[in-house]
Amino acid sequence: MTTRQLGRTDIYISPIGLGTAQFAGKSWISALSPPVPQDNIDTIIKTALDGGITWFDTSEMYGGGTSERALARGLTNAGIKPGDVTVATK
Repeated sequence: MTTRQLGRTDIYISPIGLGTAQFAGKSWISALSPPVPQDNIDTIIKTALDGGITWFDTSEMYGGGTSERALARGLTNAGIKPGDVTVATK
């Protein structure tokens, strides 16, 4: 997958990102999506990476930080180091 420049920055991201709200497993998100086990999250993240996705969207609002921790574990389990991908948070 190609990358695109993010505005006028030196950051390049994939044109398609992966949202992580479904990784929260609690809070208001749980009404929309059942909890996703970390093994499945790891598979989702690895599949996204293999498909060329380098941009992940998250928010503290998605389960009080649960989605960020699950994303961090999934990226670590996939061998991704800080700076290898872009994580957008709100």
